[in-house]
Formats: sequence, structure tokens, C-alpha cells
Amino acid sequence: MSIEIIKDLIKVAEVRGASEVEGLVETEVYLNTNRQEIESILWVEGRTEIISTQVIRDRLLTNGKIKFNLVYKSMEEANNLYTLETTKEFREELEIPGIEEGMEGQVNAQIEYIEYDLEENRIDLRALINLTGQVEETKEIEAIKEIVGGDHLQIKEETIRYKELYGRETSYANIQEELRLDEDKPAIEKVIRFSIE
Repeated sequence: MSIEIIKDLIKVAEVRGASEVEGLVETEVYLNTNRQEIESILWVEGRTEIISTQVIRDRLLTNGKIKFNLVYKSMEEANNLYTLETTKEFREELEIPGIEEGMEGQVNAQIEYIEYDLEENRIDLRALINLTGQVEETKEIEAIKEIVGGDHLQIKEETIRYKELYGRETSYANIQEELRLDEDKPAIEKVIRFSIE
């Protein structure tokens, strides 16, 4: 009597490691005015963007940038709110023992806080960022799906729950929107805050 073993290949992503690191990103913004003409800085905020990640032996390398937005009030009587934007790139390494090239890495960045100092004709910005990285390895696992002709055998079955990985892709899209005001509304003089998440 013959026995036929029917096998199936399952593609799964196994988490090989994770790590967390903090980094300090510093930059300067030069002003067209002197400090005496600035009444106060109303707010400073930033958004992080991960540009690329690369997995090498025992390290996850990441490149990203912070887009700083800053609004300040000047001493002028009219039209006294001004916005400034600047971007600063950063590079960090996350140590994850056991990872190698060919694995997939993913990094999330969050800003813990932003500090600023107003100097004579510039603003010094410092942002503390928290980077969390995870590396996965895609594997094909062979599993026995069924045994045919084994009526005289005692077979112990086990149910396995898994999520099969069919593919992984990154794509980018440009999103454009136009806002129109009603004719009875006054015209927009200046947009001082805009945010997308």
C-alpha cells in the first residue's frame, strides 16, 4: 500500500528583530529681520518623513528628514504674522543583531519634542526624534497539507493559523486639492498653518 504526502509551500514574513533609538536633529533658520522686531514665536512644529531604509549585517540604516514649520509675530501693527519653513535631513543606525542584507526593514519616526532659541538674526531649532525599526525575513515554509492512502496510519493533525505573504510593494502618489471660497467670503491673505497626516 502506497502513501502520498501532499505538501504546500507557504510564504511568510518572520520578524527577525526590532530596535529603538533616539536622535537629535539640529538646524538654523536665518531671518530677514532682527530679534528686536520679533514680538514672539507663536509655535514651532515638525513632521518626519522616512526617505529610505537599508538592511546591512546587524544594522538597519535609515535616512529621513524633518520639515519644520514656524510662525512668529512681529512688532508691526498690521500683517504681523509670518511663517517660516525649513527642512533638515538626518541619518541614523539601529543595531539589530542577526539581520542581514536582503531582509526588509521598516522604520517609524516620531518627534518627542522641539526646542528653539531666538538669536540676533536666526532661530536655532532642535528636535528629539524617536526611531522604531523592525526587520522581517520572507521565508518559504513547506507544510504537509494532506496524507492520502494512510488509512492504517495514526496521524496527528495540527491546525496552523498564518497570514500568507503574497507580495510587498511601495508606491507614491501626488495628491492635489484646490479649495474655493464662496464669493461672499473675503479673500485669503495668508495661510499660516496647514497640516496633513
